[in-house]
Amino acid sequence: MSTFPGRPVLGVHVRHIRQTSGPGQVAIVDVDFEPAADGVTIGVAADVDTGDYSFPEDVPRYVEALGEGVCAELAEIGAAPAVAVTVRRIRMHEVDSNEMAFTVAGRLAVREALRRDGDPSGPPDAR
Repeated sequence: MSTFPGRPVLGVHVRHIRQTSGPGQVAIVDVDFEPAADGVTIGVAADVDTGDYSFPEDVPRYVEALGEGVCAELAEIGAAPAVAVTVRRIRMHEVDSNEMAFTVAGRLAVREALRRDGDPSGPPDAR
């Protein structure tokens, strides 16, 4: 079992948008993955960009759902997590954002970070 991540993977951008006839799913995040002690920690940058979202009290529960998605994806692929995840940007929709959308976004963020962690020719990690 390999440890995730092997190196910092910064600026991972994920857009999960699913439109349906009822409420859809909207979750847009930019996160950094950095090696840390065993386990997964999820934090929010002091200067997190939430755009013009009208309900800032929703941010903690969406970040928690994002973390659940990160943990679920790592467990599913059998990676030994030793990662600190920092949310740099989070975009929500007043009707179509929900916990499920952010759980999916967490899974997608891990997939993208894994792809970039194993591919040094991928997008640069510098801001």
